[in-house]
Amino acid sequence: IPEGQESHGGNIITKNSDPKIEKLIIESKDKQDGTISHGTITIREIKDSLTMATIPVANIKAYGTVGILIAPKKLKNEREECRTNLILISQLGATFFEKMEAELIISELAVADEQDRIADDIHDSVVQRLFASSLFGYDAIQKWDELSDKEKREQMTLITETIQSALKDLRSTIYNLSSKKKEMEVFGESLRGYLKDMERLSGIDISFHMTGDVTQLSLSARKAIYRIITEGTGNAVKHAGAKGIWVNIDIGKQVSTIAIEDDGQGLDLKMAREKKDGLGLYNIESLVRLFKGKLNIDSQKGRGTRFNIEFDTKNIIKA
Repeated sequence: IPEGQESHGGNIITKNSDPKIEKLIIESKDKQDGTISHGTITIREIKDSLTMATIPVANIKAYGTVGILIAPKKLKNEREECRTNLILISQLGATFFEKMEAELIISELAVADEQDRIADDIHDSVVQRLFASSLFGYDAIQKWDELSDKEKREQMTLITETIQSALKDLRSTIYNLSSKKKEMEVFGESLRGYLKDMERLSGIDISFHMTGDVTQLSLSARKAIYRIITEGTGNAVKHAGAKGIWVNIDIGKQVSTIAIEDDGQGLDLKMAREKKDGLGLYNIESLVRLFKGKLNIDSQKGRGTRFNIEFDTKNIIKA
């Protein structure tokens, strides 16, 4: 509402205007609700020397009424011009209000998407680390009487460091994910920290290398890659009986690749897909399909498993 004006029932009325005119405008709007005929002008006599011509502001829905005050004689001579001008103003008004509503909806969707993104980031990093610390702590309690003082100190130190790392990652999520500064450091360090914690808790050697311009990746692609890595390495730790895991990411100009390899007992793909708890493989396949990528799994019994994933870089970079 422009300065110096106030709203009455959805109409904008200039202050200090004739109360009779205000009442007629409001009545005109109220009578048109539900029976709007776009382009139809309503003519009302205000005084002997003054006539009010109004038209509804409506495209998809009704937004109110706009009108002009004009001498009856002039309206008679310029009726078509007045009608054209009123239609133009009403259409511009409708477009303006519809744009405002669309921007509000887009803003609400953006907020919802941001909430989902933060929830996913916290789940994929902080929650998993805290859960691992909890399990490690429970295991230490079960073996407490069998451990030496030095071993107890080492395990408590490891648990504390893992929790501190999770808290650091949480702070990073809160303060840095919405910022475009140091994007590569945040993404790369988050992955590196996650794998380092997994290495310490599992006792498995994990090697991680990342090359290419990671800053060009879209937010959704970074989330997907993070989840692919956590699912792939998590499966190797839980099911493969591996001694070593190798993770390599390369963001190329035309083609980008992800490779996750372990030296474990191998993977029976048919059995893995049929298992009800085989969500890790399903999640990886779904994420790869989401970005039109290609997934090849090379696995032999007793000789480990290698996930080779390939994306067209244009499908995972920012638009």
